[in-house]
Amino acid sequence: MHNQNTFPYNFMQINPNTKYLYIARNSKDAFVSFYFHIRGCEKTYGTNNPDINKLYDQYMNREVQFNCYFDHLNEQYSHRNDPNVLFLLYEDIKQ
Repeated sequence: MHNQNTFPYNFMQINPNTKYLYIARNSKDAFVSFYFHIRGCEKTYGTNNPDINKLYDQYMNREVQFNCYFDHLNEQYSHRNDPNVLFLLYEDIKQ
């Protein structure tokens, strides 16, 4: 069974018999992806052309909608040594 999501760890119902794979992205790549996500979701964000400098400041100050990337990453990273979690960096598996 495969279940892909972007939920924070504490939102998931963790089963000790299930194996979890977490692939972390470079924070710069995650920001660029977030920028283009906003550009494609004008109805949700009210714009399709956000000011990238303002958005970057909001991103770095944890003022973005939904979940802060860094909080999400730190929460997942804290479980990297759990016996049923495999934590990888996208850049490492891309090679």
